[in-house]
Amino acid sequence: MALRVVTAGTTRVRKITRGPGSGTTIVKRVTVGVPQQIGQPSTGAIANLDDVNGRIGQVEGTYLRFDSASGIYLHRPFDSDAMAVGLTSVSWNADSGKLTLVTGTGDSDDPYSKSFTQTILSPEQLETLNSATGGAGLIWEKSGKDDEFRTAIEYVDSDAEKYGIRSAGFENDANGRPQFRLSLSFFSPSVTATGQNLFWDESATSFSVLADNPDDFLTRYIDSVASIVPLTGSVGNLITSFDDSAKTFTPAGGVDWQQTFNVVDSDSRIQSTTSDLVGGSASATVFFTAYPDSSSFFDSATFTTNWQTASSSIEMSDLTGNTFLQSYSNTAYTVTKTGVKTPANHVATVTPTGGTVSDANASGIFTFTTGLHKDNNSGRSLSMSVDFVRADGISSVGSYTSADVSTDTALTANFTYPSFWLFTVSTGTAPVLSDIVSGTSYAGVNTLGNQQRSLGATITNSAASPQGFWFGVRSAASQPTSFSTGSGPGLLVEVTPVTASVALEPDPKPAGYISEGFNLYGITLQPGDTYVSIS
Repeated sequence: MALRVVTAGTTRVRKITRGPGSGTTIVKRVTVGVPQQIGQPSTGAIANLDDVNGRIGQVEGTYLRFDSASGIYLHRPFDSDAMAVGLTSVSWNADSGKLTLVTGTGDSDDPYSKSFTQTILSPEQLETLNSATGGAGLIWEKSGKDDEFRTAIEYVDSDAEKYGIRSAGFENDANGRPQFRLSLSFFSPSVTATGQNLFWDESATSFSVLADNPDDFLTRYIDSVASIVPLTGSVGNLITSFDDSAKTFTPAGGVDWQQTFNVVDSDSRIQSTTSDLVGGSASATVFFTAYPDSSSFFDSATFTTNWQTASSSIEMSDLTGNTFLQSYSNTAYTVTKTGVKTPANHVATVTPTGGTVSDANASGIFTFTTGLHKDNNSGRSLSMSVDFVRADGISSVGSYTSADVSTDTALTANFTYPSFWLFTVSTGTAPVLSDIVSGTSYAGVNTLGNQQRSLGATITNSAASPQGFWFGVRSAASQPTSFSTGSGPGLLVEVTPVTASVALEPDPKPAGYISEGFNLYGITLQPGDTYVSIS
């Protein structure tokens, strides 16, 4: 240890050894000068120290506490000071559930006086809460193969109200700091009302409603339809005038239900207001109530009933398949009526021009007075008038009849113009009409495609001597420009054909028919097989 010697001069520090193996004491501070007061270390006295009041308050259980007003340490009773900074009172309000803790004296100028208030549950409340939920706060559900996961499924408020958890996540506060937030269930039902989609001649019979109550909020729910308010068309304005069917399920928390309201008389009719072929519509708003405050409206939904528009049309079928030598004697026609349901409510009358029809009231066959050839496609048409009948109760104007007129004056007739080839004795003898046509058909020729202008094939001259090979193409079509012959496709020699023309027509020739010109190209072919290339 360090030994301090008090003299009139400088304090000296002497190093001493405490004993064998004791080591050396290290002196950390040296005091220069002469101390004036040291008290009485042998007895623990602190008398005669100028910063300590050694006389006042020296009683059993006191301790020294610095007093800033006097600038010295005073003897203070420990018990009273401890009470001043400790808990001094506890109170609980059973009605509000508030617990209040007070420290210090309670005086406003006492720096140790504080008051703390916390809302807690009464024993009865706590027992009810624990019985229902297992405790306030988050309710967790175990999951995972080894129950390693915990999922918060419900939140219990301090008043024992249970809420479902719809979502959880982090949201930044005003300072951009992430805050954990729960989105709890609340009363968020949805209601819909549905009308009907009807034919023009069909009466409205009902409308229906659907209430979708949230399955995670059970204390409130949509429980009934209260009233109806018409918007467009004509709709009964008293919900009691409709015959309401039983709800699909008894309304309750989390229970969805449907209900149908049926038209039973004129007071509950759902009607259009049109008086023509336009079907129209009718709409109304339905108001709902919610349990437990079913005396007031909570939500509403609007339904619309629509009627189709009635219309009609007549159409002649296009004609196809005949060659230019032939004529069409008839065509099919189709009567179409849309937007209507009952056949008795739409009567058609078909009127032909240029022929007769097989059915004056429906689809059928239109037979022409004069056959239709390539040059006389005119003067044939069909018109139709349809009387649409709307019964009473569909429209607010009552029953009525509305006519629709349609026509078809454009009959499309298609004809083909096949190319052909044939032999004559030589290229000096060009084919004539009788060599090619018999009646209304080709005869004595080999026919090709419609207006075909190319050929690549082996042609056999079965005569014992050379013959004239003739290739015929409609004059109004594109013409070939290259002609070659040879023993095969790879051994061709270009040749120059002899040209001619012929006018073709059926026999007998119909009134108004104009003969069709064909260009002829002649090539001499030796007996046997020759490959002919025309392009």
